[in-house]
Amino acid sequence: MNNMGQVFRIVLVLICINCSVMNLCVSQGMGNIQGSYSYSFPVTTGASITLQLNEDHHFNYAQYGGHNEKTISKGYYFVKQDTLLLFHEGIEHPRPSYFEVISKTDTIRRDFGLESSFGESRVSFKIKVMDYSSETIPHTNVSIMKGKATLSGEVTDENGEARIYTTGREADKVIVSFIGYRNLYIDLEDFWGYITELKVVLSDSDIEYFEKPFLAKYIITKTGELKLLHKDNSDSEIVMVKDTR
Repeated sequence: MNNMGQVFRIVLVLICINCSVMNLCVSQGMGNIQGSYSYSFPVTTGASITLQLNEDHHFNYAQYGGHNEKTISKGYYFVKQDTLLLFHEGIEHPRPSYFEVISKTDTIRRDFGLESSFGESRVSFKIKVMDYSSETIPHTNVSIMKGKATLSGEVTDENGEARIYTTGREADKVIVSFIGYRNLYIDLEDFWGYITELKVVLSDSDIEYFEKPFLAKYIITKTGELKLLHKDNSDSEIVMVKDTR
């Protein structure tokens, strides 16, 4: 990572020199681009992005998830005509807990312990909990929640498995938790009326990822916003708005 970082810095210096020679970097009036920017994802995700462009061509980037997850990056930025180039030195972020849907059906299955009809006001999960090395985690707490209140809960067995069931559409999420691991929050909105089998993978809270350096490209709009481009230069949904306070 250190050698890669040194090579990355050399490339940046060469790019900066080239930009200066070709008058592509905006050195005068750079204050127009400096400052704090932000973007909020749809309310249901609770996620947001902040970007700080500093006077010395360095930037700080942070993306916040819906449950206190945080991704951090820093690097150098340059302006080329109406394009902002962010050279991320690398991204540091926690390895997330996550789930995979193994099966999802509205048909009664006896192995779920259900004998009666299954309506839209019911939800049932069969959950198997493991860590990143695929080792099962017994005695994990699986709680059905309404806001901060626990409506009911189960503990996984020696095989890391648990079954939970609720009716009445009173609950809004399931929380899977075990000491030393990152909690997993499962929104129930898409699961009402279904019997679902999930594989849950919990992350050790001390593990972090460090991704390789990369380039991000934004279009500077006429109104001063920053529109993120995909790798194929097509528009993304992310438009960063400058903080004018």
